[in-house]
Amino acid sequence: MTNELQERIRVKMFAGCLLTSDLQYQLNKSHAWKEWFLTQESSEFPNVQEIQFKGKSYLGTFFDEENITISQIQDLQNFIKSKLSDCELETNIDKLKFFVFSQVFIS
Repeated sequence: MTNELQERIRVKMFAGCLLTSDLQYQLNKSHAWKEWFLTQESSEFPNVQEIQFKGKSYLGTFFDEENITISQIQDLQNFIKSKLSDCELETNIDKLKFFVFSQVFIS
């Protein structure tokens, strides 16, 4: 692989929860969620986003660091659960499934 191509390829780790249709529906109805999600004020994870991966939706963030720790992933999981709990959703937040996977970006 050439140096030029290597410079254009970037691998990032994503961590987040599966965004089911039920959870998405409830979030779309939640004014508190919409307000926080758009501004993400005073957030320790300022880039929480919804992404599509292999035909499924996820809510989480990409880590810029090359080496992420289990502690960072657990902190993100707790943070997302806390934000969702603040919205008083009908979904059982403790049963959300969290995932970590890599994605390759080519610029």
